[in-house]
Amino acid sequence: TEALLYASLGWHVVPIVSGSKNPGSIVGAGWPAHASCAQRQVDKWFSDDLNIGVLLGSRSGIIDVEYDSEEGEQIIEAVAAGIETPTYRSAKSVHRIFRWDNRFDAEQSKCGWRGTEWRFGQNAAQSVFPPSLHETGLMCEWLPGLSPRGVLPIALPGALLDLFHELKQAGEKQHSRTPDCHVPRRYVEGDSLLSKAR
Repeated sequence: TEALLYASLGWHVVPIVSGSKNPGSIVGAGWPAHASCAQRQVDKWFSDDLNIGVLLGSRSGIIDVEYDSEEGEQIIEAVAAGIETPTYRSAKSVHRIFRWDNRFDAEQSKCGWRGTEWRFGQNAAQSVFPPSLHETGLMCEWLPGLSPRGVLPIALPGALLDLFHELKQAGEKQHSRTPDCHVPRRYVEGDSLLSKAR
């Protein structure tokens, strides 16, 4: 099965109820501690038709870059089109799997700006991998020639890393901006009590 393939690559997997993205749906709330790449455990778990969750971060050695809107798609595809790394299509996005890097240690497990999504995982977040079933009834599928059977995750290319930092800086700047102080005209003009007091 695909779960055994992922485990053979050192990716820590967790079984998920078919049609769900909840990694604790079978193993419970402490699912990250239960995620495993031990062949015997994975073989025992995946005897049924289940979705496959893959733990992201340093334990599995991978991250997931995707998008969740048309704007995000345009931003990511402008930089990532043609990159050869494991890549799959889910019900609403294209997921590109890259190698974990210690430079990601300080990042959040999941973050996103302008419809892009950067899943560094931090060993606390996961993505649902093929051939999992989405709640819409659509299956996750590896893009032709881009499954981990044919290509292994590459380091996040410089252009994508630059894009991440650019989006992050713009997002932080917008988030930290103090809103302009606007005093309604009625308080500074006319017959208002404040105006009369002045």
